[in-house]
Amino acid sequence: MYSENRMSAQPDKGLGNGELVYVVDDEEIFAEVVAAILRSEDYQTRTFDNAEAAVVAIDSSDRKPDVLLTDYVMPGMNGMELIITARTKVEGLKTILFSGQVKEDILGSFAVQPDRFIGKPFQPKVLLEMIADVSA
Repeated sequence: MYSENRMSAQPDKGLGNGELVYVVDDEEIFAEVVAAILRSEDYQTRTFDNAEAAVVAIDSSDRKPDVLLTDYVMPGMNGMELIITARTKVEGLKTILFSGQVKEDILGSFAVQPDRFIGKPFQPKVLLEMIADVSA
């Protein structure tokens, strides 16, 4: 008896379409876990443990990020400062700010706003839906 296990010609596709997502968090393990979740859904990722390194990468890379996902509280430049700086360098950049220490109402003090805000901890599904929404 012969049995053949075939993969379908069209494997299940993730939510992403190869979009490049920069993940910035001074908690490196958190950034790596988030990046792994995103890669499992067909996003490309680059992780950074500080905002300044992300800015250098934006300046020096030919391929600019499609989405910037950043923590708010970090040493040096905070997440909102990063968003403001990155948007001057990448036209149409989509941004998601996350934080476990501040609430969304902090955003009222900034002239520029992220596309979305999510509190830490968050469910991967919620983050994935946000990224799919902003990058659509």
